[in-house]
Amino acid sequence: MKDRYFRIRPITEYTLDALINDYVVASTLDKFNDPYDGYLTFDMRKLKHKLDIGDNALKIVYSYPSVAYKTSTGINLLSEIRFTEMVNRLLKTSFLVASFTRKINNPTMWAHYGQGGKGFAIEYDKSTINTIQSAAIDIMERLSKIDPFEHNYNDYIEWKKHIVKFDKVEYTTKSKNMTDQLYNNCYYVNSCLFDKLDMNLEVSTIHRNSFYDDFLSSFIFTKDSLWRYESESRLAIRNYTNKNDSHVIVARNTKPTAIYIGEFTPKPYVKILCVIADRKNIPIYRMMTMPTQLTNKLSAIKLSKDEILQLTNL
Repeated sequence: MKDRYFRIRPITEYTLDALINDYVVASTLDKFNDPYDGYLTFDMRKLKHKLDIGDNALKIVYSYPSVAYKTSTGINLLSEIRFTEMVNRLLKTSFLVASFTRKINNPTMWAHYGQGGKGFAIEYDKSTINTIQSAAIDIMERLSKIDPFEHNYNDYIEWKKHIVKFDKVEYTTKSKNMTDQLYNNCYYVNSCLFDKLDMNLEVSTIHRNSFYDDFLSSFIFTKDSLWRYESESRLAIRNYTNKNDSHVIVARNTKPTAIYIGEFTPKPYVKILCVIADRKNIPIYRMMTMPTQLTNKLSAIKLSKDEILQLTNL
């Protein structure tokens, strides 16, 4: 299934509404099931020297008495730990992420994300992914309230290209140390911490060094190798919504290319999913374990018109 991307979902009011009305939702990383997802590694002892020098950076630390306080030797260890936690927590909310898998036949994925095989999955092709990206850019551009005429045109165009990215997740046993990137781009951390984004800085500097790409690569598109089985691709969207949520609409009018019914999806929902697929005029598949196959992978069986009719008449 080349260039096919799937979202395996539980059956809820929200997931069915998104399917029926052709919109895509994303979440901030702090709402993901892996608490270490998007956890940045950096050396606070080195970074504090930058913070002790820069006026804007000083505000990050010393405006939060409960997080850090100045002593004769600088920032104490407890404050470093609290500050590290705060940076990671706030940076996690600076992006919205929608996850997709490239493998529909993995039973572990259905167990974890598809309600133990009782849910459903949505398929998107590469063309639809491109449509989702464009729609997300339009939504975030409006929410950012940016005036393109106030910025250099080339900067503005590059900014638009960078605020949404779709890519594969890389799996590794090591975390990339982001100390140097954060050290040299303190303004970015400052804007995330204070939630007072300077759009002039955001637009004019976001593409002029490798920080943004390095940040995304290490922060959003890298996970521990223990998660390799997910075969994940992600849509990362710069969060201008001021929302820290698990259900943020980031794209509309994005009809899926197929629907997949879980092997154990209850009959009433099987009927609902068949009706939705018929109205959208898209194929529908049923996930099944084939007893003749000596493998733990599921098979996606395309349902014929007669089978769909039979299921909708249950």
